[in-house]
Amino acid sequence: MENQRHHQAIEGRKLEIAFANHSTFKGDISIAGLPDFQESFFDLVVNELITDKGEIETIPDYPFNRGKKMELPVELSKLGKVHFSGKFTGFLNDFVAYGNANTAIGYVSSDINLKIDSVADKSSFSGHLSATSFDVGTLIDNKALLGKTTFKSNVSGRGFAFDKLKAQMEGEISSLELNGYNYKNIIVNGQFAKRLFNGSLKVEEENLGLDFKGTIDLSHKIPVYDFTTEIKNAYLAKLKLIKRDTTAVLSTKADIRITGKDFDDLTGYIKIKGTRYIEYNDTIKVDSISFVSYSEGSQKISNLRSDIIDLDSKGTFKRTTMASDIGELFSTYIPTLAATKSTNKNNLAITF
Repeated sequence: MENQRHHQAIEGRKLEIAFANHSTFKGDISIAGLPDFQESFFDLVVNELITDKGEIETIPDYPFNRGKKMELPVELSKLGKVHFSGKFTGFLNDFVAYGNANTAIGYVSSDINLKIDSVADKSSFSGHLSATSFDVGTLIDNKALLGKTTFKSNVSGRGFAFDKLKAQMEGEISSLELNGYNYKNIIVNGQFAKRLFNGSLKVEEENLGLDFKGTIDLSHKIPVYDFTTEIKNAYLAKLKLIKRDTTAVLSTKADIRITGKDFDDLTGYIKIKGTRYIEYNDTIKVDSISFVSYSEGSQKISNLRSDIIDLDSKGTFKRTTMASDIGELFSTYIPTLAATKSTNKNNLAITF
């Protein structure tokens, strides 16, 4: 090991450092601009760093004499023991992290500029991020919905805690486990936040063709759905979206502009074209469906137009039970569809 100090600089080569309880560092360290750590430039070559969230949080935070320890987002505890190799270059609050990390929930590679603010939500990042078999469901405590993913992307955004994160992502997701199905060949370009997506999404795989553009915003009290989409040959049962025969396949185009907490509270319109549903040897084709919903005082007004049925409704009613009533009507003419009878009464006027 060589260690030299010249006035306001420190340099160490081939270092082997043990810290905290079981963390180790092997590599080179160069720091210029001491003794002011905030203004010092760091150049760290990391041949091997082994640590975890708990270990890092035992390290005193700058300026080291206030008894305050470093704090990391709680989600990072899911990474377990991290094996990292790469390079850190820059200042304490503005640096580039380049390298590879092997964690308990997958492999991550980064080339990212991090700008650290005293207010965590204002901290920002930008650069390249890729992952292999990374278990995002475990990271965000939602394994029922999400599993492992493999992707390559350019990212930018603010915030490090999941519930505060706002990010822009452009890249390719080669695999994503969602709701028990492993989707493949996904091209994404959009903005992500907790319960928000705004952008474009394209999927081309054996059980689904999808082209989505628009916004799904569930972050407010009243959700907003504003998007267009084209679905080609979606094998719904294979995608684990419905419990039907595996021959069930849907193709359609949709233009959706609606707000509302649930089906009974919808305002806006839904336009669907070129719908085709196939199951076994049965085929259902619907050229056009248009649904418009709005309110006038306490009255709910809905207009449905299609090549199967036209329906106008006005009154105080629940659409969920109304849909069940209409389903009974459809099942009379289309036995493939199963209907559930409703026992609720609605105060409304219906015109066919």
